[in-house]
Amino acid sequence: MSWGTNVLVGQSGGPTAVINSSLAGVYEAAKALGAAHVYGMEYGIQGLLQGKIVDLDDRLDDKMEIELLKRTPSSYLGSCRFKLPNPATDERPFVQLFELFAKYCIGAVFYIGGNDSMDTIAKLSAYGAAKGSEIRFIGVPKTIDNDLMYTDRQKVMSEFVIDSLKKGEHGFVFVGAMHYYAEPSILTQLSDAGYTVTPIRGDVREEYAAA
Repeated sequence: MSWGTNVLVGQSGGPTAVINSSLAGVYEAAKALGAAHVYGMEYGIQGLLQGKIVDLDDRLDDKMEIELLKRTPSSYLGSCRFKLPNPATDERPFVQLFELFAKYCIGAVFYIGGNDSMDTIAKLSAYGAAKGSEIRFIGVPKTIDNDLMYTDRQKVMSEFVIDSLKKGEHGFVFVGAMHYYAEPSILTQLSDAGYTVTPIRGDVREEYAAA
């Protein structure tokens, strides 16, 4: 696989110890795959909407600069906490962003962050697909353990429950509703481990309440 077009990358949310290492990784991989230019969003998607964009090739022009980036605190490109609206409600920021992508000949967009940042990149990806865009949209973890919701987090939760069951412990476990539905869900992982999972629905709850 190679990228003969330009790449755009941004950072979002609170800084972590490795958020700039993620940026360095995106830059190195993009250049290795043939990206002509790697551009950076200043202050995330919010800054991009204001036309704030830099050419990272001018800043990361040797290996030492890239190594120093990996050890630089805070967010190198600047960050934001800005959530894109539903395009069905307000399409204007999406139109503006895709015009910028066209202006800079962007073939791939990387967004480094946590759950809200993944929501942003997912909305851009869905909008692009609906419009027939060939741009690739990729979310990049900013945490040292890659702990994005519905991935490692559910694995840790499931392992905790399974370990407790093996010890003969009993009790209630409360988690957010999406952990029951987003795959691999906690229910799926418990079932795969050989446990019988029985949903308790409304009529059963009423039966228990009357007992």
